[in-house]
Parts: sequence; structure tokens; C-alpha cells
Amino acid sequence: LPRPQSLVPVPEPAPPASMRFGAKMMPMFLTVYLTNNEQHFTEVPVTPETTCKDVVDLCKEPGETECHLAEVWCGLERPVADNERMLDLLQRYGVQRNEVCFFLRHERPPTRETGNGAWMQDPSLKRNGIKMPGERRMENGVIVPRMDMTLAELQEMAARQQQQIEAQQQLLANKEQRLKFLKQQDQRQQQQAAEQEKLKRLKEIAENQEAKLKKVRALKGHVEQKRLSNGKLVEEIEQMNSLFQQKQRELVLAVSKVEELTRQLEMLKNGRVDGYHDNQSAVAELDR
Repeated sequence: LPRPQSLVPVPEPAPPASMRFGAKMMPMFLTVYLTNNEQHFTEVPVTPETTCKDVVDLCKEPGETECHLAEVWCGLERPVADNERMLDLLQRYGVQRNEVCFFLRHERPPTRETGNGAWMQDPSLKRNGIKMPGERRMENGVIVPRMDMTLAELQEMAARQQQQIEAQQQLLANKEQRLKFLKQQDQRQQQQAAEQEKLKRLKEIAENQEAKLKKVRALKGHVEQKRLSNGKLVEEIEQMNSLFQQKQRELVLAVSKVEELTRQLEMLKNGRVDGYHDNQSAVAELDR
């Protein structure tokens, strides 16, 4: 819905870049009401780069997720998008920026659009009788602490900011501890996986070695059988060789006797009488 003409902020010229981004720009704080009680607020330092999400992260309770920053102006409320820059948002109000306030709502925002959300009537402000604090002074479009604040107020504000800082530090420490634990757990899981893989490879190597050992044992038994068989064959060959040599000697002796008898027979045929008696004995020997 379009804003009523009487409620449209009157923009003023933006300050020069040297004033917005200058190195000597004085510290500026944005007042954020944590509840509908105007006594319950916090001061958040802002820079030209500060977004709504940064402010919410500083103001919300540790571990809280369902919350958003609401912009309240002239009884109307609008949820501020996470990516809106707070300084640019206040600059759009111009001279009417003293009338705008910011509340931290501990609930899911009614819209998640990235642009300007729709303005809504905030009945809780009227029901609780809350007045929009306008006594805080504005500089460069943001609220800064009053110069006439008492020492007790300053100490109270410092104590609240210190508590918020400690809570954020505690939350950060818890997250770091959790991250460290997850890293250690991941390292242990990786180490266990590596050890299991190493054991698996060692088991495979042992199985292969066992299979090779079985093959070697089987080959050794086969070789032993072959050696025994070859030993028997060698013995048989030696026996046959000795028998062959014996028969060969007998054959040589028989051949020599035949040659002798043949010579004597030739002598008988040629009529030699001188060896008659010897031939007779040789014939008798041959007959035997």
C-alpha cells in the first residue's frame, strides 16, 4: 500500500562523502529498543557499511534465530530487510528522522522481501501507551547518546553493552569450540578410514602371500615326487647299464673264441698237420 502523503518522509540532501566516510567521523550510535519498554534499549555503533543484519546480530540473545528489526514511524511499523544499510535508511527521513525508532521484535518478520517492507499499524504501541522517544539527539542521521546523561545512566549503558559483548564472545567461543570438536571428529573419522583402508590392503597382501605360499608348497611336493621318481629311474638305468656291460664283455669273449676257432678251422682246411691235436681240442671246446 502507498504511504499516506502526510506520512511520507521529507528527504534532505545527503551529506558529502567526506562527512559520511571520513576517517575522523565521530562515533555514532543507533538506539534499538529490545522490548516495548523504552527503558530497555541498547546503543549499537554504526558505520556507512552497517546493515540491518549486523544490528540484529548485535542485539539478539545468544542462540536466538526468530527475530527482526522493526522501523516504527508515526505509529506505523515496517520490518527492515536484512540488507538495508542503516545510515542510508535514516538519511531518507531527512528532518523527520527524530521521529523514527527501531525495535527488536522477537518473532519471525511478516515479510522477507529485500526491498522496503509494507507499513503496518502497530497496535501494541498504543495499547502499552509507549511514546516514541524523541529526546535523543541525531547527528548524520543516527542517534547519539545525550550529552546530559548522568553517570549512572552511562554506567548502566556501559554495563549493558559489556554484557552483550560478553554474551557475543561466549557465543563465539562456543561456536569455535564446536567447530574445533567437529574438525577433530572429522580428522578422527578420516584417520579411521585411512587405517581401515590400510588394514584392508594388508589383508589382501597377506591373502595373496598365503596363496603364493600354497602354490610353492604344492610345487615343492611335485618336485620331490619327480626327484624320487627320477632316483628310481637312475637306479634302473644303472642296473641296465651294468647288465649291458656284462653282456658286452661276454660278447667280446665269445667273439674272440669264434675268431680263434675260425683260424684253427682254416688251418685244418689248409692241411696243416702240426696243429692237428690242438684243433681237435678246439673242436671239442667249440662243441661244448
